[in-house]
Amino acid sequence: METIREKIGKSAIDLVTGDRQKEYGPPSECLAKTAEIFNAVKGQTLLTAADVALVNIAQKLARDTNKYKRDNYRDAVGYLLIKAELEETGYGAAHPFDLLDQEGHYQEDENQGQTGGGDAFDSSLGQFLK
Repeated sequence: METIREKIGKSAIDLVTGDRQKEYGPPSECLAKTAEIFNAVKGQTLLTAADVALVNIAQKLARDTNKYKRDNYRDAVGYLLIKAELEETGYGAAHPFDLLDQEGHYQEDENQGQTGGGDAFDSSLGQFLK
C-alpha cells in the first residue's frame, strides 16, 4: 500500500512531466513570461522564473491555511521540482528573454524622465502578447 508521501510525490511528478507541457509549453517559459509581465507592471526587474515558482508554492501553502486539500501539496511539490530544474539550468538568474532587460525599455524611459506614459510597460507587454 502506498503512503500519502508516495501518492503525492508520484502525482506531482506525473503533473510536471505529463501532458500539461503539450497544452501550456515548458514550465520554464511560462514562469519566465509570468515574471516578465510582473516586472513590466512594476517597471523594474524583480522576479525570475525561479522566483515565480516560489510565489506559486507560497500561494499553494496560503490556500492550505484555509482548508486542507491534497492537490495544494501535490502542486507545491511540483513547483519545487520545477524550481530545482530552473536553478540547475540557469533560469534562477535573470533570464535572457526578460523584455525589460533585453530591449532596454525601462532604462530608456527612466533616462527620459517622467513622461506620464507607460511606454516601457506598453512596449514590453505588446511584444509579449504578439
